[in-house]
Amino acid sequence: MNNNIKQKTVLIIYNNYDVKDYVDTLRNNNILVLLYSDPILALKEYKPRFYDLILLETRLTTMSGFEFYSLVSKIENIPVCFLTNLSTYYNSLGNFYHDIDIGCFISLTHSTDTFLKLIQVKLNN
Repeated sequence: MNNNIKQKTVLIIYNNYDVKDYVDTLRNNNILVLLYSDPILALKEYKPRFYDLILLETRLTTMSGFEFYSLVSKIENIPVCFLTNLSTYYNSLGNFYHDIDIGCFISLTHSTDTFLKLIQVKLNN
């Protein structure tokens, strides 16, 4: 293995969904995962230029995933995927979040293999 290759790092902020299997899948594929359930704490401890990808649940406790992303996008430009299985919620987002590019939604109903493939594509872009 080439020691000059930086390990990919993913920040996951979740609330309601059980993400353990997805986290384990990423970690088992040499992806460093930092996991938060509190978006305020995640924002407070946020490290610019450290993460390669952020995975955000759409519905969080103290702010929405979209609000979190809007705040982080003022710090840096970083790829973000939203974790949800509510397609109707996605369809109405343009009415509320004009200032952010919502280009990546990952359903938490995907198998862990499919989830991993989707994440690897995002990390390699």
